[in-house]
Amino acid sequence: MSASNLGYAEAGRAYANQALTLARDQQDKRQIEWALRVLSFDEPDLVERRRLLDECERLLREFGSDAGLGWVMYLRGFTFIQEQDPDRARETFEAAAGLFRRLGRRWEAVNAELDIGYALISADRGVEALPLMKAALVEAVDLDSPTEVIKALIFLAAIEVELDAVAATRLLAKARSIADEEGFEPDPRSEGRLVEPTELSARARLGERFDAEWETGSSMALEEAVALARETA
Repeated sequence: MSASNLGYAEAGRAYANQALTLARDQQDKRQIEWALRVLSFDEPDLVERRRLLDECERLLREFGSDAGLGWVMYLRGFTFIQEQDPDRARETFEAAAGLFRRLGRRWEAVNAELDIGYALISADRGVEALPLMKAALVEAVDLDSPTEVIKALIFLAAIEVELDAVAATRLLAKARSIADEEGFEPDPRSEGRLVEPTELSARARLGERFDAEWETGSSMALEEAVALARETA
């Protein structure tokens, strides 16, 4: 999983396949499920990905892991996004977030709630997600989670760019600044896909003002960025 999260998908899949072989030899259902779940992360064949997740779900129900089921729901949400079905993706992310909330797993819940926003953005209904994205940003800061703060700022910028290009530029710049400081790249499956189009849209709207607003956003304290996000329409 570490290799996959760092962007080394091929290495991640190789390790996961090795782990799966060992786990099947030992009939270790928990490790079989984990290896299958890791293999699903970067599986390009959506039919095969669904098969992997279905086997994960069967095993998780067999040995009883609600947290694991939440992650399978979450990963299915991305499958629906790639199948260009944002409504089903939103419903699936909502189910995952609800389960994580019931389990008291705040980080996982915030992560899934942010991707409810991504599903709404994908359906051209981003404005509906604003309250949830603002709340998720505040909670991500409280959790001291740079990855989720970056994700929230990018989603808010993508929604705000047509409403307030100055605010969107500053929020996006702050996200980029945190990502650079942390040595972290936004997830190319979701928030990473929105960075370039949001920046291009903001540049087109602001013209010569863009660079100055970007610099202002980059140098803002995180508390200022949160306050700006909460003030936006």
